[in-house]
Amino acid sequence: MSSTIKPPATASAATANDELLYALQRSADSDDFNDFLQTLIRESPEVDQEEQRASDSQVLVLPLRKWNNHQAGRSIHQDQRSRMKLSQVLLLRKVTVAYAIGKLLREVSQHQPCSQYSFDEFADKICSFDNFTVRVSKDESLDEGWEIVGMDMISPPISLLMITNAFSCSNFFTENLHDIAGRNVDAIIASSPTSDHTKVNTEGLINDESKLSYLFGALLHLLFSGEERMSTKLCDLPIDDSYPGIREEIVNETSTKKKSSSAFPSLHSVDLLRSIPNPESESNVSSSSVMQRIFPPLIDHGCPPSLSQLVSNLLDCGLGVFAPDDAYPNLEAAIEDLQLLLKDPARFLCEEYNLAAILSIGKDKLYGRSKEEQMLKDVLCRIASTGNTEAIFIGGFSGWVLLYIVRYITVCVSAFVSNSSLRINTSYVVIIRCGKTSLVQSVFEAVHAIGGYLVLTPKFDELQHQSPLSALMTAFNEMCTLVIQTNSPEDLAEISQTLVHTFGASSYLLARIIPDVASLIPSSLLNQPIENQVNFSSLCLIVQRFVRVISSFSRPIVLVVDDLQWADKTTLGILLSLLSDGNGSNLFVIGCYRDNEIEQGNAMIEFFDMMTLFNVSKSDIHLDGIPIDDLNSMLADTLRIFPRLCKTLSSLVYKKTRGNPFFALEFLRSLIDRNLVSYSLRDKRWRWDVDRVSAEDITDNVLFLLTSKITGLSEDVQTALKVAACFGSGVNVAVVEELSATPMYQDLKMTLNDPVTKEFIDFDGACYRFVHSQVREAAYGLISPDDKDRCHFDIGMALQSRIVGQNADNNLVFAAIDNVNHGGPTFISDYSQLISTIELNLQAGEKLMNSHNYTSSHSYLKTAVSLLPNDCWSSQYDLTLACHFQLAKAAYPCGLIDEAKTMLLTIIEHGRCLEDKLDTYSLLVTVYHLAFKDISKAFSTCIEVLKLLGESLPERDIDRLELNTIVSKCKELLQTPAEEDLLHLPFSMCWRSLAVMRFYSELSSVAYFVGPTINLFLVAKWLLYCLEKKVICKYTPGALVTFAAVLCRSDIASEISIGCKVGRIGLKMLHEYDLAIDELPRVHLCYYMFIGIFTEPIQMCADMHLRASELAMNLGNNLMASLNISAMLHRSMYGGRNLETMKMEIASHWILAKQHSLQLLECNLKVYDGVVSSLIGNHTLVTNSVLSDLDVPEYEEISFLYQMFLSLFLGHIERVIFIAKKWESLDIQLKLKCPIRFIYNTFISGLASACWYCKGRQKMQLRDTVKKSLAILKDATELSKWNFQNKFNLLNAMDLANQGKNHKSSKEFDLAILAARSSKFHHEEGLACELAGAHHKKIGNLEEAMRLFHTAQGCYKTWGSQVKVQQIGRQIELVKMASKKEAVALT
Repeated sequence: MSSTIKPPATASAATANDELLYALQRSADSDDFNDFLQTLIRESPEVDQEEQRASDSQVLVLPLRKWNNHQAGRSIHQDQRSRMKLSQVLLLRKVTVAYAIGKLLREVSQHQPCSQYSFDEFADKICSFDNFTVRVSKDESLDEGWEIVGMDMISPPISLLMITNAFSCSNFFTENLHDIAGRNVDAIIASSPTSDHTKVNTEGLINDESKLSYLFGALLHLLFSGEERMSTKLCDLPIDDSYPGIREEIVNETSTKKKSSSAFPSLHSVDLLRSIPNPESESNVSSSSVMQRIFPPLIDHGCPPSLSQLVSNLLDCGLGVFAPDDAYPNLEAAIEDLQLLLKDPARFLCEEYNLAAILSIGKDKLYGRSKEEQMLKDVLCRIASTGNTEAIFIGGFSGWVLLYIVRYITVCVSAFVSNSSLRINTSYVVIIRCGKTSLVQSVFEAVHAIGGYLVLTPKFDELQHQSPLSALMTAFNEMCTLVIQTNSPEDLAEISQTLVHTFGASSYLLARIIPDVASLIPSSLLNQPIENQVNFSSLCLIVQRFVRVISSFSRPIVLVVDDLQWADKTTLGILLSLLSDGNGSNLFVIGCYRDNEIEQGNAMIEFFDMMTLFNVSKSDIHLDGIPIDDLNSMLADTLRIFPRLCKTLSSLVYKKTRGNPFFALEFLRSLIDRNLVSYSLRDKRWRWDVDRVSAEDITDNVLFLLTSKITGLSEDVQTALKVAACFGSGVNVAVVEELSATPMYQDLKMTLNDPVTKEFIDFDGACYRFVHSQVREAAYGLISPDDKDRCHFDIGMALQSRIVGQNADNNLVFAAIDNVNHGGPTFISDYSQLISTIELNLQAGEKLMNSHNYTSSHSYLKTAVSLLPNDCWSSQYDLTLACHFQLAKAAYPCGLIDEAKTMLLTIIEHGRCLEDKLDTYSLLVTVYHLAFKDISKAFSTCIEVLKLLGESLPERDIDRLELNTIVSKCKELLQTPAEEDLLHLPFSMCWRSLAVMRFYSELSSVAYFVGPTINLFLVAKWLLYCLEKKVICKYTPGALVTFAAVLCRSDIASEISIGCKVGRIGLKMLHEYDLAIDELPRVHLCYYMFIGIFTEPIQMCADMHLRASELAMNLGNNLMASLNISAMLHRSMYGGRNLETMKMEIASHWILAKQHSLQLLECNLKVYDGVVSSLIGNHTLVTNSVLSDLDVPEYEEISFLYQMFLSLFLGHIERVIFIAKKWESLDIQLKLKCPIRFIYNTFISGLASACWYCKGRQKMQLRDTVKKSLAILKDATELSKWNFQNKFNLLNAMDLANQGKNHKSSKEFDLAILAARSSKFHHEEGLACELAGAHHKKIGNLEEAMRLFHTAQGCYKTWGSQVKVQQIGRQIELVKMASKKEAVALT
């Protein structure tokens, strides 16, 4: 017989253990467990040397009695800590054995009904302690060696395989005695008994679950106590006295029968009978006490109360109708509770050892939210696999079940045992989860599993105006820390490189918004000057691009935002920009809010509407009360009892609270306050009287419960809670310390640190925070409505007196001014208070503006302006000037244009000198410029300022002679110094010169839309001032490039050549001198829009416009951003960019334009979208909203261009010619405003005329158009072969074909195709192949035509135009038909 026993597969296999069991019993007196096992192996005749060496990893079988006796003596020689640790391990093993016994008995009752056995037979044969064996396995990973892997029942033979999760083994033995890992045990029946139909005596049969449960309880009592008290006599069972004469029968039978030979010594039956309570004479004796006399509670043997309760409830099943309500209804219920003990030993099995620990019961359990939890995880998986951006918004009432409730329960327990020897520490808490925050936390583990970044924002607060945006920025700072912690050095280097490439010179702007990003970017890029304010648009774009760089498929970002109902518009706008980003941000936003606190006008209403408009992928979850079963589990976890014992209480609580988890625990607390739920020291469990609880009239208003509790506290504690409530959900420790230094609130800090107060307020070392918003609401409600304003004002003024005139911390500034403003100006008693309040509002507004929270900044600054005295411009000039200007700066990015204008015009009216008003004029020009209807006002304002600065300028009418003179003088001055001399002139420091250059720069942008002549004159005046005065500053490159652009808008090649040279000098000066980058978007727009098409590939011009637009958005220059985006799309269209890619870019920029009210960009995008969609063949427009009537500059010229472009490629030649005639009717200066537009329209017009020439209509006029176009294209080709060579070749080929010069035409077509291919103009290569194919088809060269058409089809496919692919397909079919006809004709 082998010493290694595997789980037998059949009953016959199980009987093979008999010899082994005999050997086990012979070795039962062995002192040492391991020696005993080795003896067993050596005495087994069939074991060989190899099996002996492998025995440590194989299964051995032990009798249950031997195994149990050995477990009891394990810890004799251990130290105290080791003994405690070992006792936990052994206890968990015994519970595992108990669970297995229950499963075996359950199996017997199902396959071989208990009714076939008398009670004596069942107790002796089946429920005998010696009828069970334990299978153990050596596991070297375990500190304690042998682990239980199965159990066997000898008669009837049943084998049970125990499968335990791996975590319950090695992780079970922890250094922390209280950190007990649970085990998920599955019991698999390896072999089952077959029913034995032998006829048995039916008298005294065991035929119900109660008796089976009783015997099971007796077995467990022996297992855990070691005392054999189980009776085997039928008369020994407590019998129901309702059966007449049963007592007498039991007594008579007992006196005549012999003593049982059961392995369990029985008690005398008469003693047991005397213990049975008589309903009439012994009503004062509880029925459960009967069993306690026979089976002393296991708690007396040192077992945990939960285990003692379980065994007692099993034993109570033997009392029949006298059984208490807690008795088990069946064996299955007991098995379920045993499984609960195994899964959660920290809660049920360690009470005696764990009272001084911090428990987190339920921390991994979410109550009643399984469906919602799965929804969150599904979205996370979808984002991780697709890289898309999605959001889930969770609404509902407050559901986070508070720490302080169970902390309070623990305090109650301590009070009960304060005079006893039992030691209970009151620091442990229970966390129950089922609300919004808890639901979100359920996905945390999944985020970490996929390697994502989990970022939590601080909660938004109703009373703290400075926190909304700062909360979001704090989250992004945390994201930087996560990036550093979770990435390898190689990955960090790659992220840093990508950030530098993405942000470039504007990296310092990113670091200004997210300071911690400095650890990811070289410090050399962070020391840049900044003058332009970062507005809302730029803020959104910077954050959006940052998230794109940081996130990835392997590391998606999960951004958790709580209490969104208090978020401001700026914060919600940033979230909207992130969610609507179609460029792969890999972002999952989880937003929590209380839907009952969202009223009309709340920013979230518009936020949700905008998400719908921008097709943001989002889901909504609404949380109501949890179901009663989940509430029962929650309360059972809180009270640490079995759920089945808590149902009566849960039912009552559910009726009162409707499943609101927060209210349920508050209600439970009120029951404890009234002693309706109390802790029993004898039973070590919570108990309650259902009838008393039902009869009590307890309010169902949670605020009333909290308020009643607070009003029962001392006056000092109430005052402290009221003061704390005035600051919102929490108050910074610095604020508390400053208030405590004032006479009015000197006891505040001491009171907040009082143990009684800690029941309502938590302190984390930096902040005193209410444990729940409803606690704060209850405390705040104690202040009468008439006193609230005064209370806020007094608190604010007390703080203000401590920080006035100091560079105070932000928390102090905002805490003071928020409370003062809440109180209102009516309480301000003297002039000094008024001025200090204005200064503090101004300080708060500036701080918020520097952190880009313009909405909140505007609120503080508006308050500051409203408090200014009537004579403010005379009595408080500097303060008044600062308040008005800062308010205008805050109103402008918030879209409050009229308010910004009013403030700026007020400054201009009351300002004492021009120098005081220069910044005001500059901002006013920007405001006018953005509103296109006010461009003339922007123009006249610039002229006015320049005149005040000493410049002589005309309003509108320009003298041609003077214009030519100024332009010629500029050219002369540019030719005189060498390029190096110009680059090395000293920088100017004169404020007046800098102001002149600044407003000339503003004027040049405005004048472009006023008229070409006035624009040329003013640009020349600007450059002339710069060259004559030798003013070198950040505006000088703009002067050079703008003048060069004016020259390039000429139709004279020599002028364009000079312009290209001057433009390069200006661009070089901008980059080499590292001048302020806020001028770069303007310079790049001018250079790559007017000059770059003659010096650079057009695709590169598009890329540079894109970079300039991003920088402009970063800088808050919406106008430059709009113009550069339009120019980028314009050049991308000419450069043959893939149409599907362009459509996605248009959609992305459309969202940007709608979010930030960029009307010019909206208008241009609508044109581009129409053209691209028509060429693709998808007529679903992304720009699906209707534009209002706008006076948008150049809209007509842009429309002409793209109508001609689209008509040409769709083959609508006659329409092209019709539109071209309208184009020709425009003034030459208007057409030359944009050289690329002029050249491309010339090309399209000439090509359409050449195509129409063969129709035989107006040939002379069409030929003239072709000749003019060829001449212009030839000059353009001399300047840039990359951009124009293929166009000249194609038009020339068509002209030669029309003249009948087929050989030359074919060669020219080939040159056009090669030139287009070389320049990567896929669309124009396809057009050249298409026209060449038509030419060869016309002259009968069908084979060449077929080849060219196939090439054209491939080019159009690469371009993304399905319409053209289908058109060429039809041409191919026509050629095939012609070829067949030709072949038939030849045959």
